[in-house]
Amino acid sequence: MARLALIYASLPVVAATLTAVAPLEAYGLRASARDWIPTQAEVTSSDFFCSYGRRGGAVFRVRVLYRYEVGDRLQLGDAVMFGDSTFETCIEAESVANALPIGSTPTAFVDPKHPGRAVLYRERVGSASQSDLIVACFFFVVGVVLGTVGWQRDRRNAGALRTANWSS
Repeated sequence: MARLALIYASLPVVAATLTAVAPLEAYGLRASARDWIPTQAEVTSSDFFCSYGRRGGAVFRVRVLYRYEVGDRLQLGDAVMFGDSTFETCIEAESVANALPIGSTPTAFVDPKHPGRAVLYRERVGSASQSDLIVACFFFVVGVVLGTVGWQRDRRNAGALRTANWSS
């Protein structure tokens, strides 16, 4: 019974942790990208589109394909920025796609440890720059609080049940 209560109480913590992983990983990559090597890239495809999520909300994405050279090797890239290339408004996605037309030569920042990994923007573009991290931290804290409260409540109930059984 106590194990089931512990598992039940830990579910919000696990869910919160999984919610926080992607934004925290993107934040860590942005921090490490200060050492990435700038190189000239050429955009071969640039587009933005709208997709609808499970809850009916619109998500605006940018898809840019580019090529760049590292040493004598030609590499292909599609990462505009760290994390996913989603935006909160169509205007933001359109402005990024328009800033990277086919044939343009933006600077790509290449990971020196993994030359096949590059981004065009080291910082998040658009209004969601810090909101992903803030939302992830909020859900993580809420999950930890709910998990702790549930665990303590279940411990108290288990103690009361033991006391009731003992006095019978």
